[in-house]
Amino acid sequence: LGYHVIEAADGEQALGLLRGVCGLKIDLLLTDIVMPKMNGKELAYLTGQLLPQIKVLFCSGYPEKLAIRNGIIAPAVRFLQKPVVPRTLAIKVREVLDEVTVAFCQGTLAGEPAHVNDPTQNGGQAVLCDD
Repeated sequence: LGYHVIEAADGEQALGLLRGVCGLKIDLLLTDIVMPKMNGKELAYLTGQLLPQIKVLFCSGYPEKLAIRNGIIAPAVRFLQKPVVPRTLAIKVREVLDEVTVAFCQGTLAGEPAHVNDPTQNGGQAVLCDD
């Protein structure tokens, strides 16, 4: 897919990796919702404290409607149902990265080229955390 991926076995390892990648721009956290040691919601919250601009994509073997009904995820979260085929993953990741957020603005610093914050120009960085 052309992305640089930093893989973690669980939420604790993902946080450790995120704390240790000083200077790297991480664009996306792709995490399972249900994991040992730390669930995906907690990982997303703590990651947001470290990297406020990061986008989060949750995935789970639970059906999305069931996860929402049981309060596992909020209705508006970005979600991907497992199992996932590569094409579906590619489309969803691109969709999430292309979403405009307040913290993700191109060319925000004076004299900064617009492509500096564009993951398609920089290859994109993602942290993948799955159980």
